[in-house]
Amino acid sequence: MSSTKIILMTGVTGFLGSYLAAGFMRQGFKIIALTRNDPHGDRTIEAINTALHQDESGRAINFTNQLVVLPYDFAEVALHHRGLLEGVHEVWHCAAEMSFSPRKLESSFHSNVGMTNYLYNIVSEFSPDCKRFFYVSTAYTGGAESGLKKEVLHTHPQLINPYQVTKWSTEMSLATQVMQGARLPVTLFRPAVVIGDTRTGYYPGSPFGVYMYFQALKSAKALGAEHLTIDLNLDSPLQMVPIEVLIANAMALSARVSAGTPADALEIFHVTGQAVSNSLSLKVAKQVMNLRVDIGPPETTLDYFADKICGWVKRFGNGHITFDDSKLRKVLGDAYVPTSMGEAEFKTLFTWYDQHLTELQQKKSPNKPQKVSLKQAFGLRLLDRFATHKRKEMMATRMLKIQNA
Repeated sequence: MSSTKIILMTGVTGFLGSYLAAGFMRQGFKIIALTRNDPHGDRTIEAINTALHQDESGRAINFTNQLVVLPYDFAEVALHHRGLLEGVHEVWHCAAEMSFSPRKLESSFHSNVGMTNYLYNIVSEFSPDCKRFFYVSTAYTGGAESGLKKEVLHTHPQLINPYQVTKWSTEMSLATQVMQGARLPVTLFRPAVVIGDTRTGYYPGSPFGVYMYFQALKSAKALGAEHLTIDLNLDSPLQMVPIEVLIANAMALSARVSAGTPADALEIFHVTGQAVSNSLSLKVAKQVMNLRVDIGPPETTLDYFADKICGWVKRFGNGHITFDDSKLRKVLGDAYVPTSMGEAEFKTLFTWYDQHLTELQQKKSPNKPQKVSLKQAFGLRLLDRFATHKRKEMMATRMLKIQNA
């Protein structure tokens, strides 16, 4: 057995995976990264380097000795890299297809359920020293219904998109294998809404939750909005966990495995951070955007435009879903890292994201004027004055299609 801890990881070019790999490598561990379309490891190294630069620890990373990049092809890895698999001590499976479109259900099921079980079986067969298989799932496998979600398997949750369906299905398939006597223990690691690094604001991920609402404000202001009315329940809680807090707790769980602490063959942990009301995040978003926002149903065309940007996430944003993380707190004890979100943290996050969206827009349309023309502004005012709500909504749909083209 190697004296250096060797961790097999997927999803290292992603937000969570790159931070986790960076954290492990700071501790001197070796990472075997299974990555798509990265034969020379350039994208993988760039992603880890970006994550490293969000931390001020200053530890130098020896990529030559600490990182091996292999193709995201489990059959090829099993066939040609069995020697590397034999030395693996732990697996963190972070890769996933994060699709919310019903049309993507089949491909999502193949990627998230089929490939996860394929990886689990290969590691079970070829990695005799592997102590645990960590599967990065989501706390929302508990369903879309309001209420407290506990750290258990959920037998009949209300699942409303392919991402939830396939994550839940993967949990159940892995749990079934463990309960039927499979050798390799499994931890279902369930983050809630993962947000950026509160030290720098860095967040390259999908605009989910508060980021989608912020994007709606920014997009509407870019089209001339000076005032918006949005349909948001200010009292609804959203449990958000900053990436650096998520990684600290993930690494604490990993350290527990290395220490040989007795653990169940199947463990389920929520990493869900602090419940924050929409009123706090909206307060800071308005300040950063310098935009007046009221609460209520859409009235103007730009209200409808902003509402449609947030459309598919409103069910979660206006819900009352909370998550219990008592099991995680209990097993980690003093090593548990809590979340603390206030105005200062949100200002750091939104200020970075504001600049990020601006840069993305400039790259997408470098020659497009950034300010709305007088003709466009006059047209919207005229529409708002004389058009019906249905007509305003139809125009907002058309505007959103043009923006996304």
